Amino acid sequence: SQNKPIVKKDMNKYVNEWTEIESLRQQGLPKSLAPKVDSIYQSALAEDNYEQLIKAIIFRINSMGILEENDEGANKIFNDLKRDAEKLPQPARSIVYSMIGQMYETFYNQNAWTINRRTNAAVDLEDVHTWDARSLAEAALKYYDLSLRDVKTLQNEPVDSYKEILMAGYDPAYQPTLYDLLANRALAYYASDYNVHSLPQDAFVINNPDYFAGAQAFSKLAIQTGDTLSPMYLSLKTYQELLRFHLDKSNFGSLFGKANDDVTALVEIDLRRMAYLK
Repeated sequence: SQNKPIVKKDMNKYVNEWTEIESLRQQGLPKSLAPKVDSIYQSALAEDNYEQLIKAIIFRINSMGILEENDEGANKIFNDLKRDAEKLPQPARSIVYSMIGQMYETFYNQNAWTINRRTNAAVDLEDVHTWDARSLAEAALKYYDLSLRDVKTLQNEPVDSYKEILMAGYDPAYQPTLYDLLANRALAYYASDYNVHSLPQDAFVINNPDYFAGAQAFSKLAIQTGDTLSPMYLSLKTYQELLRFHLDKSNFGSLFGKANDDVTALVEIDLRRMAYLK
């Protein structure tokens, strides 16, 4: 890392390129967009500008939805995203993993009536159109989990570096790092009703009063199960990691007056843990 040359990032260049792309989009020229978006992708990759890189990937996915009006569109999106993830450095790879998880979730939501009538007898791993609800749930859980594996890298990446791909109204005081952002995206999926019906829940249940312990005690609990795909188990493990992280960052428990601004994120995530358990 120390020997890697520092590449100056020309943000005005990106602003001008996106302005041109938006102009072409408004003129109804979608096929003219692909080479220009790819140019941004390649430049951002060379400059380690992950915000612009992910923005280009998101735009490319949306463009595919316009251009690909046949059944191969979904498979192409999944395959392209997985290809991106394999070659991208961190933390961009983790963001793309989270996007893949969301794409499996979205695919189910858009086709739930058809999917829920299938069995897993005819699943073709190369064709998402043959998957049943359980297969899609397992794939979404896998990629949301992969998105959180590189904990230290993500916890050291401020979310402010990704303003152009954040939803309007996102408040970094509550979720200040990329880890917070991706963890909360995963938690939203783990808590969805879809998971309750798609995966077996009998192997892990929330029945231990210690789960309601204070943040410090809860963060140190040993939570074990053979049902490692249980969304409830994954939720508790994610809440533990978030609480450990923000307990440390906020200096919570130190001498009076020593807690810093990160205590906002700590309180917010602990309130959400309690609401989830209740």
